[in-house]
Amino acid sequence: DLILTSLIDGSRASGNQYIFITCSKYDRALRIIPYKFLLDEDTESQCMRHVISVPPGLKRYDLIRRFNANVPYGGLTYTVSQEGFFTENKAKTIVACLESVLMENFGNEINKCEAQLQCLHRLFASKSGFQAFTAVPG
Repeated sequence: DLILTSLIDGSRASGNQYIFITCSKYDRALRIIPYKFLLDEDTESQCMRHVISVPPGLKRYDLIRRFNANVPYGGLTYTVSQEGFFTENKAKTIVACLESVLMENFGNEINKCEAQLQCLHRLFASKSGFQAFTAVPG
């Protein structure tokens, strides 16, 4: 644990704020675009909408893993939607995504629980996600 903590601290001190540790091998095939690029606003929203309502033939766990692979560890890049007549409310999408991820119960499956927690971290890192978390009664 101390070695991992030292590696993370050293990496973050050198400017890499997106470092994280997983218990399984990171699947590079889940990325939509190359690593040096960030998703645009539409693709980021589409990843959240797929987690909210799973397309036929897919599993929510796989979509959560894809979300984790494409959204930076520091959180969503676009948390405020652009102004427009037909634009969706980004905060509502984030809250709906939070609710759908929290409804999943993976039991004792460590890899699935880890993916769920990483997804929650990425969603809570946004202003809307944190506001939704703090507004929960009880």
